[in-house]
Amino acid sequence: MPNKLKWPSKLQPLLLRRLYNTYAAGIPDPDLLDEIGAALWLRCEAILMVRHREFYCPDCHQKLKFAIDATDNDVVCCPGCGFSLRYDQYHQSWRHQDLLPGNAAACFSDFYQRYPALHTPEEQIIAIDTLIHSFHIDAKTQLPNRAAGNNLIEGSLSQVVAFLDQLSGIQTENDAVFHKTAETMWKRRRGLL
Repeated sequence: MPNKLKWPSKLQPLLLRRLYNTYAAGIPDPDLLDEIGAALWLRCEAILMVRHREFYCPDCHQKLKFAIDATDNDVVCCPGCGFSLRYDQYHQSWRHQDLLPGNAAACFSDFYQRYPALHTPEEQIIAIDTLIHSFHIDAKTQLPNRAAGNNLIEGSLSQVVAFLDQLSGIQTENDAVFHKTAETMWKRRRGLL
């Protein structure tokens, strides 16, 4: 049986660029903001679900969970419809999808918890900006290890970092901080720190 689990896709950079450009031009697009906010919220939900070994049943949408010590042959059966899935199939469904939160789990969780309660476009776009410019922080060194945007936006790590570095808009001070942090990340990854 083919794996029926589907996870939310990463966001197209073009959509984010359009959002930033419309707000910078003073012509906000509430529909685009809603589309991007919802897409990022769903992506954060997926990242957090993978962290906790959870998934929604593809047939009846009930939330299911593997035990933390699950092995490849362990099976979860949906009590609502009988759908079953082995852990190795579950793992394959999110493998190579950038759904592991790494040391940025707090960033994804914060956005996931806070975003639905934000009411103004300004609050929403600042939350989006903060999320996509976040970093995975190394637990030992407390230095940036990877851009969290790579879990959220299509492209390789270097493409996403370059894209985020180019974004200009409502929080130019965040862009400067991001650029400096990205430089530190690249130096660390190349062994220069």
